[in-house]
Amino acid sequence: MPHAEATAKRKLRKRNRHKRPTNSTAVDRPRGGGGAGRSCQPRRLLHWNILDGGGSRLTGICNFVRDGQYDVLTLNELNGFDEASLERLGKRCGFTHSLLLAKSPYRLGILSRHPLSLIAADTGHTFAHGLLCARVLGLALCVTHLNPHDVRRRADEAREIVRRVGTDDQQPFMLVGDLNTLSSLDRAEHAKADLASLIRKGPYAPQLSRKFLDSSQAAVDYTPMQVLLDAPLRDVGVGSGHSVPTSINADHMHFATLRLDYCLVNDQLLRSCGGQRDELRASLLHDERTDSLSDHYPLEVHFHAPPDLTR
Repeated sequence: MPHAEATAKRKLRKRNRHKRPTNSTAVDRPRGGGGAGRSCQPRRLLHWNILDGGGSRLTGICNFVRDGQYDVLTLNELNGFDEASLERLGKRCGFTHSLLLAKSPYRLGILSRHPLSLIAADTGHTFAHGLLCARVLGLALCVTHLNPHDVRRRADEAREIVRRVGTDDQQPFMLVGDLNTLSSLDRAEHAKADLASLIRKGPYAPQLSRKFLDSSQAAVDYTPMQVLLDAPLRDVGVGSGHSVPTSINADHMHFATLRLDYCLVNDQLLRSCGGQRDELRASLLHDERTDSLSDHYPLEVHFHAPPDLTR
C-alpha cells in the first residue's frame, strides 16, 4: 500500500473509531430495502467546488449554505484544509459531522447534520484527487473530483468508480462531484454551440482538446460519463443549466457554458420511498450570490430517505 494512502486511511480511522472500518477494495453499500410504501423524509444535499479553498469567499459560501439548511454538503477544492479546520468550517456552516480526504492539494470533504460512517477513502494512483465515500441518510454517498486535464485519465477514473461501486442495484447509491467531463445527454447543446470546433480553434486548443475531445480531435469524447451511465447510474441533473463559468471564471478551461458538476444515482435509490424518479432531482443554482462565490455554481439535490435508513 502506498505510504500516502496508508497515512490517509490511518487518520480517517482514528477519527471514526466508533464507525465501521474503511473498505479499500469496494464500496460496501448500506443494507436495507428500498422503503416502498413507508413514510419517507425529504432531504437536501448541496455539492460545491469552492475554488482553491474558498479564501475570502468562505464567509459568503458558509452564509449561503446556512441559509439553505442543507442536510449534507459535499465539497471539492478544500485547499489548505485539514481535519480540524474542516470540522471548524462545518460548525460555522451548521454541520456536526465531517470527513476529509487529502490525496492532493485539491481536497475532498463531506459535512453533514447526520452521522457519517466512512466507507472508502481511495487515494490510489488512478484518481487525480481521490474518492471519498460515506454512509449517510440510508445511502452510500461518494464525492470525487475527476482529472482536469485528460479525458482518457477520467475514463480510467470512471471505470474504477464503477468497479468499486459494482453493478449490484440492491442498495441506494449517489455519486456527486466536479467530474470535469461532458455528457452525451447534453449533446444537443454541444452541437448547437459547435463545441468541438470552438475547442480546436480557440487559444487553448492543445489543453482543451486533451481534456474534452477524442483522439482524432474531431468530436467530443463522452467516454467517462458514458462509463458511469452504463453502470448503470442515472444523471438526475439533465437540463439544469451550466455549472461554469461564473463571473469569477478563474480557469481558462471554462471557455464556454458547460455542465461539469453532476449527481448520479442508482435505480435502487430511484425506486426507494415507493418510487422517487420524478422527485429526485439535481439543479444548478444560478443567482447573484452564487455567481460571485466560486468559479462553479453549486449543485442542489432533492431526495427522500426512509426513516429506518436514517438512524
